[in-house]
Formats: sequence, structure tokens, C-alpha cells
Amino acid sequence: GIGVEALDEGRALIAQIALHLEVGVERERRIVAVLELAAEAVHQVVGGEREAAVGGLAEAQAVYGHLPPQDLATAMLDDGAQSVALRMGEKGSLLASHTSGECWHIPAVPVEHIHDQTGAGNTYCGAVLWGLLDGKSLSEAGAAGAVAASFSIEKVGVVNPGEIDTGKRNERYAGCLATMRNY
Repeated sequence: GIGVEALDEGRALIAQIALHLEVGVERERRIVAVLELAAEAVHQVVGGEREAAVGGLAEAQAVYGHLPPQDLATAMLDDGAQSVALRMGEKGSLLASHTSGECWHIPAVPVEHIHDQTGAGNTYCGAVLWGLLDGKSLSEAGAAGAVAASFSIEKVGVVNPGEIDTGKRNERYAGCLATMRNY
């Protein structure tokens, strides 16, 4: 028959596998919980509790389904948001306004090398907010966001705005304005 040592080793192995499976299930539960919280947060933002809805494409689709970006923006506006900024990564962003009826696709600004995408969405949002507070139009604020995000992904860590070449910044901004589309 099977020796006591072999049985103990077998039991230990089964316990490890069970623990691994339990951890995997728990990790999956946590991921689902995070996604549910993100979906709830997007729903609260677009449900009229805030004037602006800002989010990523995946979060918006978690709430509204897999609609095209323009339809997602319309749904958010219909749900009470006054403005929508929908970040779409390498596909750029979509900005829409209930008040003006504007809807702009802002392309992502091309860069030579992407080093770190961490924080690019926050950088984008901060620059869009700055643009709007500075009196820029929705499209100009969106272009400022796209340009800021382009500098953010070119290096690891936080970008010091004082170190950005203003000529390069202005060139990217002009290029972004020239390639955006109004729906």
C-alpha cells in the first residue's frame, strides 16, 4: 500500500492546491468587486450627481453596454451629465457638452516611444480641467489634455511641466487641433 509519508505529502499537495484555488477565487471576487465599484462610480457621476462625467471607455461600457463612444457620450448626457470626457487610450478621447451640443473626437498625440502609461489619464483630466478653467473651448481643452498626456507617457514618473520644450508642446497642440473632428 501507500506509505504514511506518501499520504502526508499527498495531503499537503492537495491542501496547497486547495489554498491556491481559494486564493484565486478570492482574487477573482476582489476583481469583480472593484469592477462593480467602478461601474457604480461611473453611474453616480453620469446619473446627475455631478455636472461632468469623466471616465474611461471600459468603465462607461460596464454601465451602458458595448456601445460606440459617441453613443456612450450621448447616454451619459441623457442621464444628466452636463459635460462628458471619455478617455479611450490610443484612440484618443471624446468630449461632449449638453449645453453647447458639441461633440469632439480628440486624437491621441503620437509619440516616438511610450515608456510609462501610468498617470496619463489623470494628466489628461487635469489639463482638460485647466483648459476649461482658463476659458478655452471644449475642443481646445481636449487638445491640451491630449498634449499633456503625450508628454506623460514619454517618461517614467511625474513630468515636471517646466522641463517640457514649449516649441514641441505648441507643435503637438497645433497638430492636435488640426486633426480633431467635430460630430
